[in-house]
Amino acid sequence: MASDDLRIGELPTLRRPVMITAFRGWNDGGQAATVAAGYLVQQWDATRFADVDPEGFMDFQAVRPTVTLDEGLTRRIEWPENAFYHAAIPGADRDAVILVGVEPNYRCGRSPSS
Repeated sequence: MASDDLRIGELPTLRRPVMITAFRGWNDGGQAATVAAGYLVQQWDATRFADVDPEGFMDFQAVRPTVTLDEGLTRRIEWPENAFYHAAIPGADRDAVILVGVEPNYRCGRSPSS
């Protein structure tokens, strides 16, 4: 991953973090993983701090952007994304980093030079 593929807002200070990852797609049976991760983001009042630029990782023919209408007048395009959130885990002395998004189509498990 090139340095500009990961877009970080403000890097959080984390206490012994654990990472929870959920990808939409064929491996997300009944959307169980992404719904659970989204629930944790809401319940733990998680803060978004980074995302991955989808351009080099997504096949936009396989994972299409969606278009919605705002108040029936203005079109809004929502691109597939992978976003990172952080939150304190209630009752624990550690934090969570939660990645919610779409399984990448390209450059999976390869170094940038390959």
